Amino acid sequence: MSDKILIMTFTDPMMGLSYESEPIIYESEESISDMPKGFNLFSVNEISTLPLNLAYKAAQLVDKTKADLFLYNLRYATIVDCRPTTRINEILKVVRQSNIDIEEFLTHYHNGNARAALNKDLRFAQNLNLRTLPSYLINFGEENKGS
Repeated sequence: MSDKILIMTFTDPMMGLSYESEPIIYESEESISDMPKGFNLFSVNEISTLPLNLAYKAAQLVDKTKADLFLYNLRYATIVDCRPTTRINEILKVVRQSNIDIEEFLTHYHNGNARAALNKDLRFAQNLNLRTLPSYLINFGEENKGS
């Protein structure tokens, strides 16, 4: 039996409640006093956070050790800098900022690998019968507790 606790979070990169569920990220945002004045994520052509989800999966596929930094930088670019990060050119700025190989990122983003990884996560969440986000899976030893 393992003595480690594993907490798995099911969320969307732009879900506001994600910050509250990630204490390290939330604490580091304390110095930001103003809310964004021109939140610019969506437009007539950009109506989904799917590109952000695919970008995170592509970042994971390139370098798991940099994926969380990428996610933080992506959220910061979207929420604090008010950049339209559903656009690939904005996503690539975050890839560069996170020191992730751009060519390898683009390969995974466009060739279906990121989509397959995201679909695998979605099937896993569906098999757990998750209906709301954020949701959590807590593993300790052999026990699973979801919320």
